[in-house]
Amino acid sequence: MTQTVPPVTSYSQQKTILRCPKRYEYYYIKKLRPKTADDKFLFGRAVHHFLEMYYQAQVNDAHTQDEAFELAYQSFQEYIQNNFPDSDETHEQANLAEGVVKHYFQWSKENDNFKVLGTEIEFQVPFEKFVFTGRFDVLVEINGKYWIMEHKTASQLSTRHTLMDKQITTYIMAAREKGVPVEGVIYNTLKKAVPEKPKILKNGRLSTALNQNITYNTYMEAINELGHDPSAYQEVLEKLQARENPFFSREYVTRTEEALLEAKKDIIRTELIKSSLEELNLFPRNETRDCSWDCPFFDLCLTELEGGDTREVLENYVFAN
Repeated sequence: MTQTVPPVTSYSQQKTILRCPKRYEYYYIKKLRPKTADDKFLFGRAVHHFLEMYYQAQVNDAHTQDEAFELAYQSFQEYIQNNFPDSDETHEQANLAEGVVKHYFQWSKENDNFKVLGTEIEFQVPFEKFVFTGRFDVLVEINGKYWIMEHKTASQLSTRHTLMDKQITTYIMAAREKGVPVEGVIYNTLKKAVPEKPKILKNGRLSTALNQNITYNTYMEAINELGHDPSAYQEVLEKLQARENPFFSREYVTRTEEALLEAKKDIIRTELIKSSLEELNLFPRNETRDCSWDCPFFDLCLTELEGGDTREVLENYVFAN
C-alpha cells in the first residue's frame, strides 16, 4: 500500500497566501521567478550572507571572531562580485553593505555574549495533515539557555512589531516541538547606515544634534580634525559615550504558552485556507498601495488585469524546477 506523503508548508508560503493569493499562484503554483534580482534587496542579502558565514565559522568555537571575520569578509566580497550588477546604484549598496558588516564586526566583539551552536538550521514540524518547515538563522547558548537569533536589516531600529511577529512565535513553537527548549528569539537588527562625522555648522562648530548617524569615535575624529577643544563638546560627548550603539539592536523576545498554542491554531487555519484555494484553483488579487514596489509580479499581474498580451512580460521570468 502506497503511503501518502503529507504536503509541506512554511511560514513564507502562509505569509504569501494571506498577503495575496495571486502572488502565491505566480510563485508557488506556476513557479515563476524573476530573471534578475530586485536591486532593493541586494543590500540585505549581502549583509545576511556575511552574517551567515561569520557565525558559521564560530560554531562550537571552531574559529576566533577575528578569524571568522576574515573568512566571512572574503566570502562577502565574492558574493558582491557574483551577484551585484555593474551600476552606480548597486555600487553604492555594496559600499554601504561593506561599511555595515565592518562596523558590525567591531560591535559584535564587545556584544556577542553567546556560544554559537549552529547556523541555517532546518526544521520540520508534523501536523495532522501537513508538515510545517522552516529554517533558523542561528542557534546560540547563553548561560546554559538556548536562543534562536534572527538577522534583519532595517532603515530604522524599531522592534515594536516583535510583540505580534508571527515568524518569531512559530520559530519558538517549532524549536520546542523538536525538543530544543529555547527561551525565545534574539531579534538582531542592523541599521542600513554607517557612522558618520557630525555636520559642521555655519559658525564653524560641530552640530550637537544626536539624531545624526554619529558615534563617540566619529565625533572625536571630527573634533581632532578641526583642532577644537573637546571640553567645548563635553555634554554631547558624554551622551554619545553613555548611549547604546544606534546602529544595532538586539531584542530578546519571549512568548507565553498561550501564544504558542494560538500560533499552532493559526498555522492550521491558514493551511486550510491555502489548501482550499489550491483545490478550487482560486487565487484572487489583494491589491494594495504596496503592490508596485513590494511584488516582483506587479507588471505581469497588471498586464493580466488589463487583458493585455503577457508574452513579452513573461520573458522577464523563468520557471523554477
